[in-house]
Amino acid sequence: WPAARRRTVTAWPPGASSRQSDATLKPRLALVSHVDWGHVRQRPHHLAAGLAARYDVTVIAPLARRRSSLVAQPARGARIVHVLRVPGSYRSAAVAGINATIARWQCAPRIRTATAVVVTSPELWPWVAADAGRRVLVYDCMDAALAFDQDEGVRQLKARWERELVARADVTVCSSDELAARMRSRGAPAERLRVIPNGWDPDAFPVQHS
Repeated sequence: WPAARRRTVTAWPPGASSRQSDATLKPRLALVSHVDWGHVRQRPHHLAAGLAARYDVTVIAPLARRRSSLVAQPARGARIVHVLRVPGSYRSAAVAGINATIARWQCAPRIRTATAVVVTSPELWPWVAADAGRRVLVYDCMDAALAFDQDEGVRQLKARWERELVARADVTVCSSDELAARMRSRGAPAERLRVIPNGWDPDAFPVQHS
């Protein structure tokens, strides 16, 4: 993260509106998450809260169709933008491709005005690829995305997207050594790989002393 931040403040990408947010005087950062903001707090939620101390953070996340299991998550200093998709991205490569195009149209204005972009899953790479330009790009690899139950055509599509993502990313941050090994096998340069394990939130999971 420190190395990526140094690039953010020294290498302003062409086409972005300003080096800093007019509202906060912080560099703009787009956190593109595959997790609906209303899901139970996960790594993207903690990333957004932590990065908001130094960046003007916009979280771009899909809007889950099943709302009954979601909770009211506080924004914690971030701006939340929902992306609409059609159902079926795990069952059909054609639908996954259509959704990638739909999402890219919705994301483009936010990506073009960001100085740095964080992506949390390979399925999100086509959401930002065309507009990322020379912006700082971080792939925060929190899961083995290809290991989930999904159509084989979808898996192959995500595998291609992940290879493209790790090749372009300024840094790939993995939540475990195993994931880092998988990213190396997909072409991630060793010098641009980092491992930051998942943490523990004592406010969400307090210690119960017996």
